[in-house]
Amino acid sequence: MIEDCSCRELASFYRGVFEKLLEDILEAYLRTPITVSSRPYVERALRLVQAALSKSIEAYRLCGGGR
Repeated sequence: MIEDCSCRELASFYRGVFEKLLEDILEAYLRTPITVSSRPYVERALRLVQAALSKSIEAYRLCGGGR
């Protein structure tokens, strides 16, 4: 349950989720030809995940995590 998680555990969980999302969205972005009309949406998703990963790493460090 989320109530039982420590700040570090929760931040670590979100960090892992955003790292995996970043891998998948980056792969989709790199494979989407520039001429495909949905490419800007993939690019926007990529930037959002990069920002979320950055904040989750910051939260992990603030909660006493390493790295």
